Amino acid sequence: MQQNLMLISDEFEMMHSFLNDAKDRATDEMVRTLVRQVRNMALDVEDCIEYVVLVDIKSHWNWWRRLLPRALCMLAAAPAEPLDDAVSALELLKSRVEAMGQRNQRYRQIGGSSSTHTEEKTPQQAVTDPTVAGGILIEAREAKKRQGSPSDLVELIKKKEHVLPLQVISLWGATGDLGVTSIIKKTLDSPEICSKFSCRAWVKLTKRFNPHEFIRTLMAQFHTNCCPQQGSTIDFLKQVEEIMGMDRERLTEEFVKQVSENRYIIFLEDLSSSVDWEATVRAYLPDKNNGSCVVVHTQQLQVASLVVGQSHRVLELEQFSADHSVCVFFNEKRSSPRDLIELISMKDKPLQVISMCGEVGDLKVEMARIIEKAYDRNPEICKNFRYRAWVKLMQPLIPREFIQRLLAQFCANYCPRHGSAEDFLKLKGVEMVTEDALIKEFVKQVMSDKRYLVFLEDVSSANGWDAVREYLPDKTNGSCIFVHTQLSEVASSCVGQSHRELELLSANLSLRVFFQRGMYENH
Repeated sequence: MQQNLMLISDEFEMMHSFLNDAKDRATDEMVRTLVRQVRNMALDVEDCIEYVVLVDIKSHWNWWRRLLPRALCMLAAAPAEPLDDAVSALELLKSRVEAMGQRNQRYRQIGGSSSTHTEEKTPQQAVTDPTVAGGILIEAREAKKRQGSPSDLVELIKKKEHVLPLQVISLWGATGDLGVTSIIKKTLDSPEICSKFSCRAWVKLTKRFNPHEFIRTLMAQFHTNCCPQQGSTIDFLKQVEEIMGMDRERLTEEFVKQVSENRYIIFLEDLSSSVDWEATVRAYLPDKNNGSCVVVHTQQLQVASLVVGQSHRVLELEQFSADHSVCVFFNEKRSSPRDLIELISMKDKPLQVISMCGEVGDLKVEMARIIEKAYDRNPEICKNFRYRAWVKLMQPLIPREFIQRLLAQFCANYCPRHGSAEDFLKLKGVEMVTEDALIKEFVKQVMSDKRYLVFLEDVSSANGWDAVREYLPDKTNGSCIFVHTQLSEVASSCVGQSHRELELLSANLSLRVFFQRGMYENH
């Protein structure tokens, strides 16, 4: 009986562990049935163990009772439970446990093939879903054909060198990692990258992220790639060894100092999930608004898009076979010009409408440099846009007042060096017209054959935009209208359905900018 009791006790312990482990993962019907049977069996086992222990205690009590005085035995006597019942209960329970084990083994063999197939298939789908991956690959190759650039990762990073916030770019191979290592090495060793980023590192991530080792590896590579090896190799190795031997506190202080004072570029290889990115890696790479860059390589398509952000684009970097290319994901909003002037096309195109959402703030300074007659600062603007105006919209909109302010701005900002006396007299003549119907017609005639650049401040609704738009002719001569609003829905409706969005960021300006698709790419 003692041997059976030990066996049943061990079985009870395993049942308890099984139930604790399976309670949050019982999603399959067969597993639910097994959990229920094991739970019931565990209750029976627990009752049986208590029963046997109680019988054993009472049997010991009967032995001590023979040694006690007769009077005490009469007071403490208790009816003895038959030991045979306990032995029978243990034998029955042992048989039930063995039968349950054999039964589960039998049904596991029946359902094992489908279960194993499902478990193996899910990770495979997470890595590469052929349908989704094929669609992304087609999109990336078509984008490469349309734009033709960037030709490599170095060129893409160079395009974004004037962007101050931390940029995140991700690399993904359509059917594997072929070509990724060579792309990273070529980029890291590029003289242009070396000159723009004083701190450079390439780290292969492990499954168990260790923050201290991560920082230590980055610091060692920063030193190796940044500092010229002056003196002997031994001295250089001693410097690296000193970094590797720093305690946690000092190492962290040095790391924060390096990434705060210097522009850095870091390549992270084999990022496995977006959770790892947000909870571990990303927390140790601060955005110091100094134009730093992080390039992430991942085998997971979803991770490649998530780490970059919602408004992203995908391009083919290099094709290795018919079904394999290395693609790059980057945030479309980050690919922005340095200032407002770069948004304005100097070519004869349809009317450009550019809307901006955000506070006016330093925008007034930026626009004043463009609108005012400052041929010494922006001669191309003066030469290409004869009529320039800044008009703040009042509510409610009174057409006559709007036109008068528009004409007054045209006259005030007219540049005689690039204009003519005849044009200027036309403007002054229209200013003198008093009839509303005539002034509207004259304004359209005067503006129809000349490029104009108009900045509309505080457009509060789509209806307000439509009302003003009536007085600004739509000609294919490269004229441009800037619309400023506090509402993103108004900003997008002014531009039209087919538009792109980016962030215009500089030391003193931060705006969301909406413009017609294709306008900036072909600029």
